Amino acid sequence: MDARPHPMCATRRGFTLIELVIVIGLIAVLATLVVSVGSAVQGKAAENEARAILTAVQGAIETYEDTLGSPPDHAVDFRDPAVESLVNDIDTKPVSGRTRALRANTGVLVRQLRRVSEARKQLEALSEDLFKTSRFSPDPVNDPDAMVELTYMLDSFGTELNYQSNGGAGGTRVVISAGANRVWGDGDDLRSDDQ
Repeated sequence: MDARPHPMCATRRGFTLIELVIVIGLIAVLATLVVSVGSAVQGKAAENEARAILTAVQGAIETYEDTLGSPPDHAVDFRDPAVESLVNDIDTKPVSGRTRALRANTGVLVRQLRRVSEARKQLEALSEDLFKTSRFSPDPVNDPDAMVELTYMLDSFGTELNYQSNGGAGGTRVVISAGANRVWGDGDDLRSDDQ
């Protein structure tokens, strides 16, 4: 009698090519799902961080107003074409007039808030990475060489915040972030008055 096993009953010593392709395909699908969920969670975390920044700045503005009886000034209107010469970036990177105006707005806001002790403490609780410094010309037409340094604020996406002293509902103060895509006015902007 023959001691060899029948060919149909032989033990297998590996995976077939089809089995390997199926397993690799499943791993690829699972990896894609994990990456997409991770990106969504990261995006939501950045949005929540931006909302927390807006809330903190709004709280500092309210503290300022409670202490001094009036809100911080609104520096410039970023829609004004004359803002092109307002702010010169210390890093000498070219920036748009809108960006310069935003830096001037939040720079003036930060400077004013730091004058009130409790408001300053609220700003100090935020990450130092959110604050950048630029040079600002208060009178670019008559004295363009007179420059002051202003510390402006970024959101968690790295975009300059916008402060409007009467831009909120009912003419209230509002701080605005461009949102995750860093483009102003396209529907994902975050506002301190819509928390």
